Amino acid sequence: MSEFVLKIENLTKFYGEIKGVENLSLEVEKGLVHGFLGPNGAGKTTTVRCILNILVPDAGVINLLGEEVKGRETIHLHERIGYIPGDVALYSHMTVQQQLDYFASLRNTPSDRMEEFVELFNLDVTRENKGLSKGNRQKVALVQAFMHDPEFYIFDEPTSGLDTLMQQIFYKLVAKEVKRGKTFFISSHNLPEINILADMVSIIREGHLVSTMNVDKLGDQLVQKMELEFETKVKSSEFDLDEVRLISNEGTKVELLIIGSLKPILAKLVDLPLVRMIVPEPSLEEYFMHFYNDKI
Repeated sequence: MSEFVLKIENLTKFYGEIKGVENLSLEVEKGLVHGFLGPNGAGKTTTVRCILNILVPDAGVINLLGEEVKGRETIHLHERIGYIPGDVALYSHMTVQQQLDYFASLRNTPSDRMEEFVELFNLDVTRENKGLSKGNRQKVALVQAFMHDPEFYIFDEPTSGLDTLMQQIFYKLVAKEVKRGKTFFISSHNLPEINILADMVSIIREGHLVSTMNVDKLGDQLVQKMELEFETKVKSSEFDLDEVRLISNEGTKVELLIIGSLKPILAKLVDLPLVRMIVPEPSLEEYFMHFYNDKI
């Protein structure tokens, strides 16, 4: 039987008349990486802040690490969580070392474990927080999230501002921690990142959960652009296929939007005077067109 570290039932949070999330339910299984995917403004950060009791929901029940989240009664659960907010803010009057020492004092973190992650993320602890770049602030957040060895990680855009090398180090660290039995809930608008990291993914749109699936299924629902060039102009009716939308047909150039498999359109192209085909890496916005439109 699966064990869940997080269960959310019918979570609703409004800011006045503005919807944050509404009737959102999801479960995060122990020992897995669960991605929480959606464009900016979809309700991801609102959900994370309700989980951590930073925001008080208007309705719904949140069960975190076996306990229902109820105000200060369950604040002790934070000791078992590693958290990175979407907007990392540090004490401007402190150095990085002072900031990390302060975090460590709150959780009785061994200094050798702190030093391990400082070295891993190549963080200069002598610098003052007020002069740090976004990427270095993110490194500080990563170190403080990992250094007390929590059992559950809740990350909101954890690689924001990091360079490619640091992103790869982060990915490897997550994989290592999962092998140790740790669980991750990662909120992101970065589709390739979630595809790399996650086992399961929940997709949120305009405050509503629209799908939860194994990450392997993401590829079956990708919405992809296809740019084509032909020797001569081709009739638009040639692209009247299921799950294919014609974006433009100007001169000898055609642009299509395709959901799922490319096989049907590729079979059609065999009989057409194709000169060039480009299939760019799908963006999150293109992927979400599937969920924003009733029909492709």
